[in-house]
Amino acid sequence: MSGFTVPCPKCNASLKLPSRKLLGRIGKCPKCALKFVLEEPDEVQLELADAPPKEPVGQAPRHVPDTPAQPPQINTASAAPPAPQQPAAQPEQIPDFGAPTIKVDDDIRPSKRRRRGSKKRSNNVIVQVIAGGLGVICVFGLLFWGLSSMKAPAIEVAVKNNTPPANDPSQTTSPVSNGVIDGGKSRGEMLLDAIPGSGNPITLKYVPAGTSMVIHLHPSRFWGATADATALRQSLEPLSTWAGTRIEEIALAPPEEVDELLISLMLGALGEEPRYVAVIRYKTGRQKSALIKTMQGVRSDQYARPVYMAGDRAYLIGDEVDQEQRPLVVVSAPVDYAEELPEAIVAPGLAGRAIEAMLSTTDRSRLFTLVGLQNDLKVHGPALIPEDTLPLVRQFAEAIGDQTDSFQFNLQMSGDEFFTQLVLQPSSFANKSQYARKVHGQLEAIPQSLATLRSQLDPPEVGKHQVIEQMPTFFEAWLTSSIHDTLGSQVIYVSRLPAIAAPNIALASVLTWKESIWAAEHPQTAVAQANTPKAPTLPDKVIDRLKLPIDIEFSRTPLQEAFAYIAEESKVKIEIDGDALKFSGYTKNMPQIMTLGKAPATTAIQKIISQYDAMCVVVEEDKSRMLVTTKSFAKDQGLTPTDLNQ
Repeated sequence: MSGFTVPCPKCNASLKLPSRKLLGRIGKCPKCALKFVLEEPDEVQLELADAPPKEPVGQAPRHVPDTPAQPPQINTASAAPPAPQQPAAQPEQIPDFGAPTIKVDDDIRPSKRRRRGSKKRSNNVIVQVIAGGLGVICVFGLLFWGLSSMKAPAIEVAVKNNTPPANDPSQTTSPVSNGVIDGGKSRGEMLLDAIPGSGNPITLKYVPAGTSMVIHLHPSRFWGATADATALRQSLEPLSTWAGTRIEEIALAPPEEVDELLISLMLGALGEEPRYVAVIRYKTGRQKSALIKTMQGVRSDQYARPVYMAGDRAYLIGDEVDQEQRPLVVVSAPVDYAEELPEAIVAPGLAGRAIEAMLSTTDRSRLFTLVGLQNDLKVHGPALIPEDTLPLVRQFAEAIGDQTDSFQFNLQMSGDEFFTQLVLQPSSFANKSQYARKVHGQLEAIPQSLATLRSQLDPPEVGKHQVIEQMPTFFEAWLTSSIHDTLGSQVIYVSRLPAIAAPNIALASVLTWKESIWAAEHPQTAVAQANTPKAPTLPDKVIDRLKLPIDIEFSRTPLQEAFAYIAEESKVKIEIDGDALKFSGYTKNMPQIMTLGKAPATTAIQKIISQYDAMCVVVEEDKSRMLVTTKSFAKDQGLTPTDLNQ
């Protein structure tokens, strides 16, 4: 694209621009250093613009990205023509700050800027912490899909209608049924909008140029006091405690006080130290003096707005306030971004076109959103992700395919429903007609990979073993029951399941992740456990089967479920006389707590009934069963309680 020039209003020096997309932004005169709004020159100026010779190398103009009022320009093949430019702000309304030197390119990455002072590795440690959690959540996402069939074998995704009647809830959504969607939008558009949300995309306001990956979440919802949030946190322990501590370090406040947290990763070139910018939006306004004290920084007034320096971090208080004029937003960035922080308020930094395009499809109200490039997960994985998580994240990158350019994964809790969504954008060289089929084929291969993983994991605890044993089946069920389609060249997957399944899925994910790490660290032990032969035959008598050792571990397990587990493991029919228990004041939901490890089932049964004076068991060999009843009812029925200690 041929360039053109804009004259400086002060010294009339020519400012050469490579593209008209930069009109409306802030430029800096290379001669007198005046900052002014780049505006379309008149006809005479345009005719004279071609006459001057090319400027020497290194004298290219500096520019600042678009103002918040203007949406980011997305140069993709499928993007619609850009909207007309908004009227430019008056120069006197623009703060007088230095413009960063940014190379305008198709894929904008952070320049190899000079680091101030010695090169420190402390930043990389916290980036690993953040992105490590990101990697774990990516894995959780895969496991979410695989486990979705536990609670929702038939998924029906509700999608929004274009023009619903104001007071007719039945017309507000239209279901997906057998691959057919009713509504004015295309199937892909309906899937993109299928998850409830605000409709407002995630933006890079306050973020300097160079974003390579975006993590956006709502900590206050996850760390809230609701029963669902508490259950989800507990099921993710110890990860939830670890993540809460890291978020508090970044956000300068407990996670339950943070409404939104946006983390922008600046990856740079291979081998460069990854860095991050965090935009923290609090639930309620904070006293400015308290914020400054928490930052423990030194105020610097050499920029357009005050910036607070604290070690290798720079902090900026945003321009959003509550009704009492208390700040709501704080931005944290590496100290050498200090000059760019004030600029990013009025002109958010540019990211690569693929990231900008994917951000336009996001919804900032989602509980968690991840946007990134598939290649970055593969190339920068060792610098971003802890070693124990790296293989799983690489598997995720391979699953979405080498022809995938960018991706978006998000989670949402809405009412009593739990949603997951995956959006994939193919690279420009991918065959659009074959890409969707190839991605689906790669996802279909995951159950076999999970089956291989399953064969290597054999934890001694039966509960863990049962979850891992079903993983391939769960994932395959998700593939057949989830809804997927295309929008343009994008491939979209949507699943929906009851919210009650979220903590169960999270717990299963953590257990599987932990066991995979253990197996990797103890390969010989894991193989030995996996190859341990099982008992080929069972005794004929009920009492002899009950004497066989089984894994005993109950954590507030209801009485009925505890006996059901013993029955399943011992291959014995166990019946509970509910009327007998009720007559003695017992219930089937009485919690059982014990950890015996490998022990005879009779030991567990005896430990259970010893807690209740009136309870007993009767082994009936003629009926091939064991009856759980009370001593008085057994006597009335002519039954003799069985002494399990013999």
